[in-house]
Amino acid sequence: MKTLNVLLVDDDPAQADLLLECSDIATTRWTFATDGYEALYRLRSDAASLPDLVLLDLNLPGMDGHEVLRTIRSDGRLRLLPVIIFSHSDARRDVIAAYDGGANCYIRKPFGLDELQETIAQLETFMKENEDGYHMLLFENSTKMPFAVAATAWDNQLGCPTMNPKVFDALRTFREAHIDKGPEVVP
Repeated sequence: MKTLNVLLVDDDPAQADLLLECSDIATTRWTFATDGYEALYRLRSDAASLPDLVLLDLNLPGMDGHEVLRTIRSDGRLRLLPVIIFSHSDARRDVIAAYDGGANCYIRKPFGLDELQETIAQLETFMKENEDGYHMLLFENSTKMPFAVAATAWDNQLGCPTMNPKVFDALRTFREAHIDKGPEVVP
């Protein structure tokens, strides 16, 4: 099983400690940046290896998370990198700005340890499952859909108005029901 490489961008060292404690350290490798400038430096300086995903807090010193996200999306090499906003804010303006800026997902930081463990375990499982021949298209949500998370398969749709650990189960079930097992031809 491939190691999941995650860049956590958060100025709270306690948050990093909690994530390490809650994750499967045998299959997840964490890299940390404490501000936006450090995150961009790490992403741009390691030309050989990008993380599998970026977990990005919004409230950062210096360059905030929204600006980091805009910079990632405007960089030709980084623009397709999955970025998940991981913030205490549930303000509608922050969620909308994150999706308008190109976030792939917005997860409100859980306040309890049990909820954090469940969220991280589901996230790790979901990302690893996508290595097993499944296709996951990540793109900017500019559709003005009323969903925090949505999936489509041909003419079928799934929409979830909020992001929580149960969403991963819904996405997994949807994917299993609509997986295309045939050869794919892309012109």
